[in-house]
Amino acid sequence: EGQEGDLELDERAAQAPHLVSEAPPVKYNVAIPTHGRWRPVGEMSGKKRFKGDNRPFILAHTLSFLSRQGIPRERVTLFVATSTESENYRKALKGSDWASVRIVVSTLGNKNNRNFIYCYFPKNAYVVSIDDDVERICWKFTDGITHHSLRTLPARGLETLIYDARARLAEQGAYLWGVNTSQNPRHMKSYGVSERNGLVNGYLNGFICRPQCPELLRVLADATEDSEFAVRHYAKDGKVLRYRMYAGITSPYLNRGGLQGKFEAKGEKVTAEDRSAARKCEERWGANELHRLFPRLIGPPQPRRD
Repeated sequence: EGQEGDLELDERAAQAPHLVSEAPPVKYNVAIPTHGRWRPVGEMSGKKRFKGDNRPFILAHTLSFLSRQGIPRERVTLFVATSTESENYRKALKGSDWASVRIVVSTLGNKNNRNFIYCYFPKNAYVVSIDDDVERICWKFTDGITHHSLRTLPARGLETLIYDARARLAEQGAYLWGVNTSQNPRHMKSYGVSERNGLVNGYLNGFICRPQCPELLRVLADATEDSEFAVRHYAKDGKVLRYRMYAGITSPYLNRGGLQGKFEAKGEKVTAEDRSAARKCEERWGANELHRLFPRLIGPPQPRRD
C-alpha cells in the first residue's frame, strides 16, 4: 500500500485531513448497528478469500478495521435487535480482543435501529456510526480514474478524521458528515469537503445528536434510511459535509445478514441477485417517497452511475 512519504502527492492531496488536521481531540462514541453478523464470515460472505473462515463476520470486517485504526474499545457500542442476538454476539466474540465490547439491545429493522441509536445518546453527543461490514477506508491521493489512485487510510487516520469532522461541524454550523458516496475513483476527488445537498452514506457517518428534533428521524424505507437522514439534516441545517477524498470499502450485495437478511425468504435458497433485486425495489420506492416529501431537494429516482 505504501506510506504517505513514499507517495507522489500533489499540493491539494497533501492537505488531506488525516495528514494535516490540527483539530483537537474530542469525546466521541462509535455506534455499530448490526444484525446476524455474529455468524462465521465464511457462511455470510460471497468473497472467495473468506471461504472456510470461521471468524464472526463483524470481527472479520468492522471490528478488525477499528482495531487497525487504534479506536479505543470503550468508545464502541454494538446495537442489536434482541437479547438473543446480544447473547449470540457475546458468545461469538468470546476469546477475541472485542469480547467485552458494550452491546445494547435496540430494536429490529434498519431505520428503527438507527433511530434508536440517534435517541440513545444524550443531546449534543458526538456519534460516529459505522456499519458492520466495513473492511477499510480508501483515500484518493492523486488524480486518476483507476484503483491505482487509491490507498488505504493509514492507522490512526480514522480518529484524526473524526476529530477534524467535529471541528468542521462546529465551524460551519452543520450536524452531519460523511464520506464520498462512491467507492469508484472516477467519482472521487483528491481534495475538498462538500457542503452541498446529497447522500451521506449510512455505512460511515458522524452526527451531533439532537433527540429533541423528531423531524430528523427516519420514517420511510429501511433501504433508503441514509438518503432520508441526509436530506432531513440538509432541510434543517442548510448543509451536510462530505469528504470527497475518502470512501468506505463495503460489499453490501455480496453479504448475507444485516439489511440483506430482510430480503431473504425464510427456508428458501435466495441468491445474491435475488436479494439485490428486492433491495433495489425498496430503494426505488423510498426514493420516490423522498422526492414527494422534499420535491425541492430530491429529484425523481435516476439510474446509478456505478
